Amino acid sequence: MAQATCSFYDVPCHASWLVYQLELLVDYIYDSFMSGAAAIIDIIPVPDFLLTIEPIVLSSQISFFLSPFQIEYGLGIIVSAYTARFIVRRLPIIG
Repeated sequence: MAQATCSFYDVPCHASWLVYQLELLVDYIYDSFMSGAAAIIDIIPVPDFLLTIEPIVLSSQISFFLSPFQIEYGLGIIVSAYTARFIVRRLPIIG
């Protein structure tokens, strides 16, 4: 934000400064909350069954026919859409 000089009686100028400072405060609180949530999630250990799971590998013939359709990209979109739907349905106002 550009530094502007406000006269003593210029209320809108002071109000815009106050709104800007409140936006910075909300951004700081949000960033602190998300950083804390990320730190808590990092503390959770990975379960043993996820460490010993073997990756699924498709044969080259199957991957040759699936690659033009970008199945991995489409599955990512579908999973994120179902996850968003699940979260939205839990909101009491919308769901």
